[in-house]
Amino acid sequence: MVGSPGKLYFDAPALACKNQLQVGQERRRLPANLIAEIDHLLDQHSPHEIAPILNAQGLHSIDGRPFNGDRVYAIACRHGLTSRHDRMRATGLLTITEMAQLLKISESEVWRRRRRGLLRGQAFGVNRYLYQRPGSALGKQLNDGVQCEA
Repeated sequence: MVGSPGKLYFDAPALACKNQLQVGQERRRLPANLIAEIDHLLDQHSPHEIAPILNAQGLHSIDGRPFNGDRVYAIACRHGLTSRHDRMRATGLLTITEMAQLLKISESEVWRRRRRGLLRGQAFGVNRYLYQRPGSALGKQLNDGVQCEA
């Protein structure tokens, strides 16, 4: 929780991870290969995209239930895996705020331009995107190897 006097802002990912740890206190052991698979999949997919991949492979949680995005996210938090967001930021992708400041436009205009295909955004959650710097080598690299929603 951060903020100035009279204004408090919550770090949503950190808060969500902390809450997941409290909810998932059953510390049963997950197979190391499942954790490694989730870690590998986080390089290219969000937790909500990983869940159906694991389910299609016939994998399931310790309690026998199918995976969902929240469960995958909780496992990643509990085992200290680097988040999809942090992995993408490490490659140089920009937040919507950074992109808006760079282009000197509003955040809603960044969103509209992504929807029209004028800016490249890569999803890291449900309706959450990081953006490629226009004209960068990173943009070409990601376009060649990763399909981004336009």
